[in-house]
Amino acid sequence: MRLVPIGELVESIDRGGPPRSTEEFTYIDLGSVDADLKRITSPASISVAAAPSRARQRLRSGDVLVSTVRPNLNGVATVPAELDGSIGSTGFAVLRPKADELDERYLFHWVRSQPFVGAMTAFATGASYPAVTDRIVKQSRIPLPPLAEQRRIATILDQADALRKAAGRAARLVKEVAREVTSGALRSSDGRRALRDLGVTISSGLSVGDGGDTPHPINRVLKVSAVSRGTFDSSETKPMPRDYAPPAAHKVHPQDLLMTRASGSVDLIARSTFVDEVAEDVYLPDKIWRVSLAEDSPLSLRLLDGLTREPEFRAYVANASSGASGVRNISQAKVLAFEAPVPDEAAVRAADEILDQLEQHARIRRKRAAGLDALFASLQHRAFCGEL
Repeated sequence: MRLVPIGELVESIDRGGPPRSTEEFTYIDLGSVDADLKRITSPASISVAAAPSRARQRLRSGDVLVSTVRPNLNGVATVPAELDGSIGSTGFAVLRPKADELDERYLFHWVRSQPFVGAMTAFATGASYPAVTDRIVKQSRIPLPPLAEQRRIATILDQADALRKAAGRAARLVKEVAREVTSGALRSSDGRRALRDLGVTISSGLSVGDGGDTPHPINRVLKVSAVSRGTFDSSETKPMPRDYAPPAAHKVHPQDLLMTRASGSVDLIARSTFVDEVAEDVYLPDKIWRVSLAEDSPLSLRLLDGLTREPEFRAYVANASSGASGVRNISQAKVLAFEAPVPDEAAVRAADEILDQLEQHARIRRKRAAGLDALFASLQHRAFCGEL
């Protein structure tokens, strides 16, 4: 399959800036694109007087937007019909395919692919604000089969992507139902008590480094990212030093409830999740806690996990955390001082039964979503290697 510079396959873009004849216009900046959904979700209505200097590119329906700066070089979207005529930030490379040479959907899938993203990441410059230029994007080469073949490939990838998105929507719905169940149980409370008085205890591991040049062949320690996303990721580990023997009490087990102590973002501290599957020799670091309950606690671990997602608890964490913007922390004492609603016993039992069932469904859906992600990645790779 021949490789052609993208710049040869796209039209030039008018950089005339915001409209001058109207008071307001629709502005698409980097924050308007959802990096996970790969679409424009929050365009802004901006007055001409308040237009930022980066609002300079006039967009058309079908344009492919490629983010050239942080937070990621894979922030891409296609301009929908309802946003035709809007103004785009110069933080995007705007790619307008020549209709007789390049299919817009094929281009959209290409700029999401690992070869393109990897190339852009390699060319990015700037330590604190890595970016590429329009010129680099347009000089990069795209595999170019005939137009009919581009459309066939795009249709296959569209359909595979739709399956992934459907699985993602189902997983998000399960989480929303779980949050409603938790909130309902907590609303049954007629009193509040500090978590420490409700039989909640917290323990942690130690900071032991990453093994360096002499890693342990088996023992590994969790990274904060294994927990902070709200779903346990067993792949987020690093090797321990060969000469360190971790205490047995620091070992991670299935069904442990873990919580983060520190992160670069306050939104990611005091986040909890249950361990579903984990390798045999994985241990806690100092930045992840194991949360336990006394047998006579009026709470349950499932309800406690849901509590950490409640707006009231998240607001408390934001106020109680400390540290500079680079690393935020919260102490065990602060978490245990949170005064939680104390639901009645019947509400806890009913919520636990539903939350257990929801977790079983969520586990199945996570595995299905992982399989669909792998399928999409395989199809994407084959598509741009001429094997699809």
